[in-house]
Amino acid sequence: MLPVKSTLAKTLPWGTLKMSEPFIKIYSSKNRIMVFMTVLFVAMLATILIAAPAAYAYDNEELAFLTLINNHRQANGRGPLTLSTSLYNASEDHSYDMGARNYFSHNTPEGVTPWDRIRAAGYTYNTWLGENIAAGYGTAQTVYNAWLNSPGHNDNMLGANFRAIGIGRVYVGGSTYGWYWTTDFGGVSEDSTPPSVSVPQPTGSSKVSGVVAFTANAWDNVGVTKVDLYIDGSLVSSDSSAPYSYNWDTTGLQGSHALRAVAWDSAELTAEASTVVTVDNFTPTKRYYFTWYDQYSPGTYDWVLMVNPAGRPGAARTSVKIGQLTYADRDLAVGAPAESPMFPGVVGGPVTVSTTQPIVVSQRILWGGKSLEEVMGIDEARLSDHYYWPWYDQKTRGTLDWVLVANPNADPIYYEIKIAGVLRDSGTINANEKVTPSFNGIGGGPVEVQAWTQRGGSAAKVISSQRVLMGNGAAFNEVPGIPAAELSSNYEWTWYDNVDGMNWVLIANPDTATETIRAEIWIGGRQMKDPDNPGRDYFILTPGQMVTPRFASTKGGPVEVRSYVNGGSWQNVNDHRQVLASQRILWGPSFEEVPGYPVERLNSSYYWSWYDQRSPGSLNWVLVANQNNYEVDYSIEVGGTVYQKGKLAAGAKVTPSFGGVMGGSVKVEAWTSGTLTPAPVMASQRVLWNGYFNEALGTVLD
Repeated sequence: MLPVKSTLAKTLPWGTLKMSEPFIKIYSSKNRIMVFMTVLFVAMLATILIAAPAAYAYDNEELAFLTLINNHRQANGRGPLTLSTSLYNASEDHSYDMGARNYFSHNTPEGVTPWDRIRAAGYTYNTWLGENIAAGYGTAQTVYNAWLNSPGHNDNMLGANFRAIGIGRVYVGGSTYGWYWTTDFGGVSEDSTPPSVSVPQPTGSSKVSGVVAFTANAWDNVGVTKVDLYIDGSLVSSDSSAPYSYNWDTTGLQGSHALRAVAWDSAELTAEASTVVTVDNFTPTKRYYFTWYDQYSPGTYDWVLMVNPAGRPGAARTSVKIGQLTYADRDLAVGAPAESPMFPGVVGGPVTVSTTQPIVVSQRILWGGKSLEEVMGIDEARLSDHYYWPWYDQKTRGTLDWVLVANPNADPIYYEIKIAGVLRDSGTINANEKVTPSFNGIGGGPVEVQAWTQRGGSAAKVISSQRVLMGNGAAFNEVPGIPAAELSSNYEWTWYDNVDGMNWVLIANPDTATETIRAEIWIGGRQMKDPDNPGRDYFILTPGQMVTPRFASTKGGPVEVRSYVNGGSWQNVNDHRQVLASQRILWGPSFEEVPGYPVERLNSSYYWSWYDQRSPGSLNWVLVANQNNYEVDYSIEVGGTVYQKGKLAAGAKVTPSFGGVMGGSVKVEAWTSGTLTPAPVMASQRVLWNGYFNEALGTVLD
């Protein structure tokens, strides 16, 4: 294809690519055979001819071309090209010479070849060489497109043997084509810059325990060819591509150990970095669990919050493990602000927080940068082989629903998931692994998870939760399973609101074979009528059935569910029957499910890891409700400071917020009025984060 000649302004990109047939020249030097491929028009500027102006920094279009060609090479499995000063001088001079003397060729009018020009510019290596030339193109994108659509020139751009490039774009007024381009390619990178390498502490502190990822971060302007990892001077790993990491099992070790990384680049330049860590494989006395961690999904942020509240007996040694690896080791001072590590790029489960004494542990998740969810850690004492939820929904449009089962044990377990009595999933989960099934088109309840050491074996404790995305992924919620041992005939919540949002009370009869149950719902001391049967102030649940009433124009608290055998009486404790109960709330764009708190588990003191009425868009309430038939005294602390105290009459509640306050931990305590006798109450935290709603029930430490 010949260049297009036109009287149009020469600065316009008007068809100017000239092609010559690709040719191969074989040159022998030092007993090495080198193949030089040349393709695209651009000739070199011989040193005996017209010289270009002094070399200058690459312009924006030349740098844009470097980005285009390296993206093209990456997409085709090729390594990046690095800029070469000598190749730049050769290409820039040749582009200027073509314009100044008004010719278009790889060879100068005197017959000087690209290879002579390149070597004269100082690029004298025994290696592969290539060249592309073009004329009339003003921008990187237009010349790149022209070369891309020419097989010979594209072969040069993708040449597997090339490591370096010089890019010369010159405009010569009065010339035939105005703009002239030359790209010269070489097989040796002219790199004098060593790589950069760092070794972060594997757990974010000087202490490590369990199995940790010893990782190096390495970068080079040309490309890292390998990273060697050493522990106490011994090579343990050599990686040629990222991640540069080695899973180090510290079991049985203690004391100080040196971690060192050595990075190499293609010019065989090296750099090294090191850190010293202390192995401290402590013996935990308490563990807390979550099913899942996700700092990998786009727009998702995930913090593990840990705090040792004021008044506790001493510092707490703590670690965070996700799956098999320990990601955080901390010493939590008494009354210090919450530690809130996050682990970019990590996804998986289960999550295990081990500690030397009871602490407050929660997970805060920001889904899509908007939907906030806080999940309190599950105390190992509450782990079960059998969990329930009132409802499952992968049927409603825009709703996704997963049942998560994680195995914290040292051996595999067998599990089953049932929905409305129908087996939907079963199988084996290996140690420290998890499953996350969902069931398209299924809606109903109750949901049931059971686990055994093996099929037909003895009971095995697991962690289980339900994760729901509603509103086509806009709203995220996670609710832990209700352990079978904690099923109750009497549940409490602090609040109900079907005025500002939409609020359902879900009650399910887990008994699929025998009794019909009668349930009562009380809100703010008032027994609620069945909206579908206004003449009844109770609800009937046949075996395996559930009800989901919503009460128009109702707002208040506390909320209570009572259940007993149909035909019996709540006053007769022998008639009491266990049910499942939760609240489901739609608030603006958000969705939240809050399990009922069994009355048997109510306590006089509760904790949360964090409070925030300071961050923009954050509103935070601490709710305390007195379900007793007597008055109580209460106090609310944030970060060890009492922000509110007072008296609560029987059946009353308070919902304070504290403007400008941020910190943790949060503590609620209650006593029988006028005494120091602890009094059980109900407490929760409600948060609105930029219009997204979350409610978290308090943690009991002792």
